Amino acid sequence: QKNFAALKSKSENSEVSLEFLLKLPGVLKENKPEVTEDLDQLVQKTVKKALNQYEASRKREGQQLAVDIVSRFKAINKRRIQVDRRKDHVVDSYRKQLLDRLEHSGLSDLAEDERIIREVALFADRSDISEEITRLGVHLKEGERLSRLKDPIGKNMDFLLQEMAREINTIGSKANDLEISQSVVDMKTELEKVREQIQNIE
Repeated sequence: QKNFAALKSKSENSEVSLEFLLKLPGVLKENKPEVTEDLDQLVQKTVKKALNQYEASRKREGQQLAVDIVSRFKAINKRRIQVDRRKDHVVDSYRKQLLDRLEHSGLSDLAEDERIIREVALFADRSDISEEITRLGVHLKEGERLSRLKDPIGKNMDFLLQEMAREINTIGSKANDLEISQSVVDMKTELEKVREQIQNIE
């Protein structure tokens, strides 16, 4: 009634403007959406679906990482086997080089000398990498086992990689052989790639 009176009074004096009409109480009404139970359920369902998709994506990524890591461990093990087959050649090669030097020096009669035999034995002991090769093989098997677990393995794997690196470095420092040195470089390269992958694993 008051609105009508105001409108009538206004209209008698001048034209009624749109701005005036919009300012009248009750002319404009703001509609606020009500949160219904159905909407709440829809939100929960959407969030749950998104979380499930995220979890599935992480699982697929983890499986792909595991496959890659295991393949690199197998590549390292292949080189380890090559080193194991080569290690006996290192001592034989050293003995041959030593005897060749004696022969060229006109001292071939010293080939059976106790000092020469002792020198070869000392070299064989210093360059023996049998234990390192064995331990590296054990570490690689453990690495493959960890890679297939569903539990978080980041810390355990990181520690294991440090042990592998220690054995590989020792093999490289003890074995005085070009072929073994190349295998050591290849193993280090693969190990570093595994280390990079581990950064993406919990």
